[in-house]
Amino acid sequence: MRKAIAPIIVVLLAGACGCQNNAQTDYQQQRHVPIQANMTVPVGGGGTDPAKEQVTSSSNNNGGAILTAMGGAFVAPFKAFGNWMDYASGHTPGKAAREMEDANPDRRRAGIADLVISWDFARKPPYTTRYKQIAQSDPDYTVRAMAVRALNISRDKTATKIFIAALEDESELVRLEGAKALANVPDPDAVPALLRRLQGRRDTTVDGRPLSADEGKDVRIAAADALRNYHTLDVARTLVSYLNERDFSVAWQSRQSLVALTGRDLSYSQAAWLQYLSGPEKPFS
Repeated sequence: MRKAIAPIIVVLLAGACGCQNNAQTDYQQQRHVPIQANMTVPVGGGGTDPAKEQVTSSSNNNGGAILTAMGGAFVAPFKAFGNWMDYASGHTPGKAAREMEDANPDRRRAGIADLVISWDFARKPPYTTRYKQIAQSDPDYTVRAMAVRALNISRDKTATKIFIAALEDESELVRLEGAKALANVPDPDAVPALLRRLQGRRDTTVDGRPLSADEGKDVRIAAADALRNYHTLDVARTLVSYLNERDFSVAWQSRQSLVALTGRDLSYSQAAWLQYLSGPEKPFS
């Protein structure tokens, strides 16, 4: 009997440890440590989760509600134990915040990732305020990219100007994170920069000399994806112009964005898309 119960306990403990990072407990709130005492903080101010839909639908059923409550009551002690083990091992928001300010860029990057993934309160000010500062000023491009990603995960609507600026960063990784963020947190002011990233060429400098360089494929795909948020004829026509793109992945994403914009799928026929966009029907869904 004991041998039969042991695997169940192991699985439950593994599940509790796996989900503990998403649970904001009272103990975590009590241990909430500010990022840094001398940090300057300015004054003032995507899709439906299938899991949430499942819980909502089950709550309409009495049996489902009872099972959900029983399951939550059963798992709660394991979550609490997992959180206690986490803190006992030294995994705390204070430690992550200190790593975010470390001289080593690898630790700075890891600290940001740990904060924004592990604790809900780290997706709000003053943490997001610090992510903004890092995204704009950190000398290491991987840290800047992680800060932009943290703002994206936080769904910070006040950070769109930083996302737009990231599209012009010298680092392809930072530009990619900026485009991905604008797919989740759109801003109409981002359209010109997104269109430039989709174009496939970008202006840069080498040894002080202006040059034109190829844009990374992933950045172009992310830009095409972000453009699905902007219901204008100019955006739609630009996406149509990339349906016959040499790089099929860019053409495919342009088509997906057109489908999202219009609610129709006219495949890769530029003529059919242009006819529809200029027709009497309202083109956007």
